[in-house]
Amino acid sequence: MRNDSRRWTGTKMAVLIILWGLTATAEAVALRGLTPYQFTAWSTFFGAAGATLLSLLTGQGRRLISFSASDHAWLFPLSLIGFGLYFVLKYTAFSLSPIPQANVLQYTFTIFIVILAVPLMKQPLTAGKLAGVAVGFTGAAVVMTGGRISDVATAHLPGYICALAAGVSFALFSVLSHRSGHYGLPELAFFHGYSAIFLMGALAIRGEFAVPATLTEIGGVLYSGVASNVLGMYLWLTLQKESKDVSILTGLLYFVPFVSLVCLRFFLGLPTPANTWFGLALIVGGLLIHGVRDNRRRE
Repeated sequence: MRNDSRRWTGTKMAVLIILWGLTATAEAVALRGLTPYQFTAWSTFFGAAGATLLSLLTGQGRRLISFSASDHAWLFPLSLIGFGLYFVLKYTAFSLSPIPQANVLQYTFTIFIVILAVPLMKQPLTAGKLAGVAVGFTGAAVVMTGGRISDVATAHLPGYICALAAGVSFALFSVLSHRSGHYGLPELAFFHGYSAIFLMGALAIRGEFAVPATLTEIGGVLYSGVASNVLGMYLWLTLQKESKDVSILTGLLYFVPFVSLVCLRFFLGLPTPANTWFGLALIVGGLLIHGVRDNRRRE
């Protein structure tokens, strides 16, 4: 019985890694016909619908109407920071710079979470954190420059900056949502919903409102909004409840950015330079340094 449970947990973890690993590929295809603002507006729209439906199906429907005005005072800005702004910056980076490199750089949110948790959650600044952050930023620099500062492509720099800014945005959302206690499927519906309303209103005012028309556009927004951000998050929350050691669970997610690069190469033929692989290894390695040292300190 226990082996069956472990096998089922492992299967869900593998599905989650594949779901999130394919996300950048689906987004890259859909962005060929949609602007970053249009893509984000529709992906968050479908995400709101998917999270609402899944909340009802899992018996959490009452929570959708249980939030107070003070709760919504948190949900609205968190939505704009972690969904609207994050996705617009990420997709803008995809449009302005090579997608594999931009996708790796936005994973620096793992580094920025460590940094922001110190002042915002009063977590101690340890030697492990400093070492991990230093290694992680070294990895980001390697991705941007290929290891030589003089080699940074000026034409791609705006995209790289947007990717790093996306990392800051999602890190701030992660820390603040954890601090406020607002995370879960019902919250996810509002995180998507508020961003969708805000962005669709902005597009309508600017005369840029457009409905996804092709199969790739529709498939991309549905995959990002529903499969990746709703079903993926539901699997993650479920696995957190089932796992006795969340650190192991988190460690398995380090495979996601590597799977993402493989998918971009296999499905879209986008090459990934060796320095990008090395930079990603440093970013992930920096997080591992921090995690291992913190685990030892707790033990």
